[in-house]
Amino acid sequence: MRLDLIEACGLKGLRRGGAEISRRHANVIVNLEQARAADVLDLMVAAHRAVRDRFGVELRPEIVLAGGLAEEFRGRVRAG
Repeated sequence: MRLDLIEACGLKGLRRGGAEISRRHANVIVNLEQARAADVLDLMVAAHRAVRDRFGVELRPEIVLAGGLAEEFRGRVRAG
């Protein structure tokens, strides 16, 4: 179901730096051109905010965010 929410927000193909939300599967972020962790995090935050704003659903990352990225993610989604 969560895949459908990200896709319904029109986010397939959304790109930040070298990372992109997959055009095939909206729950996958692909590295196209030496994506940085910050590029991936930007896409995660964009997807989270879009789904929250449109459907009122709070997405949770399926991956473990390391090196302070978990705190940064939480802070950025709260700020938006």
